[in-house]
Parts: sequence; C-alpha cells; structure tokens
Amino acid sequence: EPVPCDFLMILAGNVEDVEKMHPALRSRIRGYGYEIFTQSAMDDSPVNRMKLVQFIAQEVRRDGKIPHFSRDGVAAILGEACLRAGQPNRLTTCFRELGGLVRIAGDLAVQDDSRLVHADHVTRAQAYALTLEEQHLRQNQTLEALTEARSVSVAKPGVLKQ
Repeated sequence: EPVPCDFLMILAGNVEDVEKMHPALRSRIRGYGYEIFTQSAMDDSPVNRMKLVQFIAQEVRRDGKIPHFSRDGVAAILGEACLRAGQPNRLTTCFRELGGLVRIAGDLAVQDDSRLVHADHVTRAQAYALTLEEQHLRQNQTLEALTEARSVSVAKPGVLKQ
C-alpha cells in the first residue's frame, strides 16, 4: 500500500555514472524533480580566490590536527587549483580532491614539525594526492624507465650506476 511522504532528495554524482543509474530511479528524478549540471571550474577572480582561501582554512579547522597555511602554502594550493581546472583563467571546483591535497600537505608539515604548511609541503603532497590509476601509471613508467636504463647499461657498461 502506498505511503504518503514529502521529502527533498539531493543526489550528487559524476556525469559518467548517470548512465549506470537504474532507469526507474532516473525516470522519477526527471519526472518529479530537477537535474542540475554544475561546472567543474569557475572563473579565476579575486572573489573566487578568496573563497578558495576560505575553503583551505575550513579544511584546516575541520581536520583539527594540521597546521595553518603560510602565504606561499596558500599560493601553491591556488596554483594547483588553476592547473586542475585545465583551462586558462579558471579554478577547479573539485573541492574533494583539493581538500585531500590540503590534508596531505598538512600531514607532511606535521611530520616535519613545521608550525605552518609551506609551498614545499604542497609540492611534496602532490606526489601522494594522485589517483590509484595515476599512481599505477607512474609506477609502471618508473619501472619501464629503470628497465630501459638497465638495458642501456648492459649495452654500454658504466652508464647506469647502481
């Protein structure tokens, strides 16, 4: 027997996952609600940069264990936000990934007994903030380069010192 109910359901997901959604659920969303596509980048403006600075401070406060960021640490995160946008004069809105970078950089600062998170912590954190696919690719590329270097050293003794 149907049960009456009033509620608001908000779903967030990736575009590539929508096609995997059950057709009946998707039909209900489209028939009784709204589908809203959000952008993955925003304009690079002073106002949006200040919002990202606020986001960094919120992540530090939310974590509770990592130190605050220095000016150069904040600048490094903003630079990464530009790079991750993939477009000129844009900043990424993929905040989950950016927040992960903030936390990793903070953890590295804690390991270094640093009172602040600096740009070098952010730079080092980028190596840890890779997706599993990127880490796998990097590992395979490193192994391929090492194998190639070893084959060169066999052909030319003394080229690769171990």
